[in-house]
Amino acid sequence: MPLLEIDGLRVGFMMYRSLFRRAVGWAVDGLDLRAEAGQILGIVGASGSGKSLLAHAIMGLLPYNARTAGTMTYDGRPLTPERTRTLRGTEFALIPQSIGHLDPLMRVRRQLFTGARPDPDELAGIAERFGMRAGDLDKFPFQLSGGMARRVLLATAMLSPARLIIADEPTPGLSVDLAERMLADFRAMADEGRCLLVISHDVDLISAVADRVLILNRGRRVAEMPAVEFMDPDHHDHGRYAAGLWRALPQNDFDDADLSLAVGARPAEDEGADRAEG
Repeated sequence: MPLLEIDGLRVGFMMYRSLFRRAVGWAVDGLDLRAEAGQILGIVGASGSGKSLLAHAIMGLLPYNARTAGTMTYDGRPLTPERTRTLRGTEFALIPQSIGHLDPLMRVRRQLFTGARPDPDELAGIAERFGMRAGDLDKFPFQLSGGMARRVLLATAMLSPARLIIADEPTPGLSVDLAERMLADFRAMADEGRCLLVISHDVDLISAVADRVLILNRGRRVAEMPAVEFMDPDHHDHGRYAAGLWRALPQNDFDDADLSLAVGARPAEDEGADRAEG
């Protein structure tokens, strides 16, 4: 049984269509997802495809004006808003894009460890693992560089007991060495039985670490496949958009013909339909 199941998820926002008419514009529309314990699900797509909204919907962190529909189930039980709040920080962990998620009034050490105080050798080992000095753990977030603050976000999630970890664009600000180490840590956590959702524009990152790849376009699920099939579009047909994402990489000669053709195409069932509802 999947650890996380999502059926028909819709996420939208109320907008004014005219002076007297409001409607919901759906940014994520009819999304289905299955995520297994012990696996990494990579989620890719262009900017605005709904990747971060999906992460925030799972974590229960959508803004007040958001509207949702569909069902989400975690570990066989429905994810109600109350249950999501309870699981956040214990069963769920988010590595967000924005370093603004760090508490500006709390030193790094306290944000990494909410329980027993670790010994100095453990602190030094953790700092080294994430490319920091031991003294950096006694700083406030405003005293860190953007890249270092991003490493703190990564460390906070990885040191938590969470079974479901969502990494939303985890690589910006990291050196190649740290990014490779992060991928190895992700793989180790999955092998321990955790479930990871890795959201990224970095298609190379996804293909290197994920077991499966889910592709979004304009808030819709376009395709899902094993990562090895995503990297071999010549022998596995998952549609033009999926093939275009892979072939547009520099090592594939920036061949984005399939992507250019597919990105403007609307799913057949959407032809002539309005994506907003009153």
